[in-house]
Amino acid sequence: MFWAPTSPEIKFAGHLKADGKHIELTSSPTPGGMDILREILARRERARPEVLQGITKFGPCTLTRLTEMAGDPYLHTISGEGFRVRRYRASLCVIGLHLSSDEVPVITSGWSRYSGLEAYLPPGAFPSYEEGSIAVEYPMEPFSFVDLGSLKKRMRVALQQTWEFQEHGCPARHHARTEARLVIEPAQPQSLIRIFEELFQYENFFSLLLGTSSRLTTMCLTVANGDVGWVLGRGRRRFEKSDPQAWFPIDSDQLATALVNWIECDGLRPVEDLFFSVTDGMFIETEFLYLAQGIESFHRFTDCTKLIDRPTFKRIQKYLKTLILANSVDPLATRLIESMAHADEPAFRSRILALLGRVTEAHLRAIAGDPIVFAEMLKDTRNHFTHPGIKKKESVLTDIRELFLFNHKMRAVLRFLMLVNLGLSEDIVFPAVSYQARKWSMS
Repeated sequence: MFWAPTSPEIKFAGHLKADGKHIELTSSPTPGGMDILREILARRERARPEVLQGITKFGPCTLTRLTEMAGDPYLHTISGEGFRVRRYRASLCVIGLHLSSDEVPVITSGWSRYSGLEAYLPPGAFPSYEEGSIAVEYPMEPFSFVDLGSLKKRMRVALQQTWEFQEHGCPARHHARTEARLVIEPAQPQSLIRIFEELFQYENFFSLLLGTSSRLTTMCLTVANGDVGWVLGRGRRRFEKSDPQAWFPIDSDQLATALVNWIECDGLRPVEDLFFSVTDGMFIETEFLYLAQGIESFHRFTDCTKLIDRPTFKRIQKYLKTLILANSVDPLATRLIESMAHADEPAFRSRILALLGRVTEAHLRAIAGDPIVFAEMLKDTRNHFTHPGIKKKESVLTDIRELFLFNHKMRAVLRFLMLVNLGLSEDIVFPAVSYQARKWSMS
């Protein structure tokens, strides 16, 4: 049974389905007459509820961000009788809670799990060896690997390990499984959509640590009265098998430092989105352009150096503008003036070399090879793809195999720079990143 929070007296039955890709609600048929035909002919917009509440066999539920899909009307033209079925697609479904809106601040805490994370973190079990036996102790309470407070976001963030114990079979067999949870507790209650977006952002952080895509798999929310809700939604990222060789050892202090720096550097989210948008299903050329843009954007966000101080540049720009207007006419004059707007910024090649200059030479050559050659290939190939018709230079990569291997070098370079930017040591992350840069060329 479902209803809109604004009109709870109007209820309808329906079938709710969540298949991992979509959340769809199909209402039971409602009778109607010629009004169905008039509605279809007039193409009248019906009021679409923003939120629907309901009762399912799993308990209360809330559907948000609804989109009404084409229904299945039927009208018998002779008798004038018919029925209509309404279908909705929801972005989020919360099982266990009735929420009046996804923008009302009622969520007091939440926790989530991410694929691959439990295997990456050091085990929290404590083995002890006695004569003739081995005993493994598991803490009864969650073990906090990292527990910190963010003043910027005004919330507590903790990375915890818990254990799920199972007994099955006859004779009884016991099994303990480690689970990693990210817990957030905002200083003030937050809305569903705010907590949802916050927890989703940590996919980028954990994917950066693991070297492979980490996907949010479970999300649980708590409201002020203690009620708990489980969130269903379409994953934004595909599942990817973890590669332990792409991992690097990290302790709780290093992880806490990286997490704090990542939270504070939220301006780098566009770079992360470019980096983690690269998937195996992309065309090789598209993947190259995503990574090239990500490298350039990373430099823009982390280095504001100009070729010349701003007052001097403005004075030169004003002089040249006057000279152009006196000796040229539109549209050439306008084109020349517009081309000077960012003339004090480094060129693309200069940005690449500046980034590569941050890396120790031995590490850089092991990951990317000769920095000059790497920068030239990146610049010329980017220009070849984005400016069709220009003269093709010798350093342009067009062979699919060469471009594929170069893309992996670019991913390794960008991951290396982003990890070091979070405060991690080059020596710690180098072996894992070097493996990623060379693993396909070694096979």
